[in-house]
Amino acid sequence: KIISLNKLFEEKFEEELVFFCQILSICGVEIKEALEEFCKNFNIDIGTDISYDALKKKEYRFRKKETFSPPQVSPKNRTIIQHTLMFGE
Repeated sequence: KIISLNKLFEEKFEEELVFFCQILSICGVEIKEALEEFCKNFNIDIGTDISYDALKKKEYRFRKKETFSPPQVSPKNRTIIQHTLMFGE
């Protein structure tokens, strides 16, 4: 059951990552900047917690899944996205 829970967390992380990057991409933000912004907002240290290449591959692979449909935006991500779009930070 712990393995199932870890898989669920990983899938939710990937959904949130892809959705966040897609929203910023629509607004003209490059994928590299979107990945960095996602990590910054969730206190994920690229290079320590996850490598940039692993993060980029994770986003790409999940986005390319045929079954992927964007999830509902969590309240935290909604606030982050709005802040990013309004203030460019």
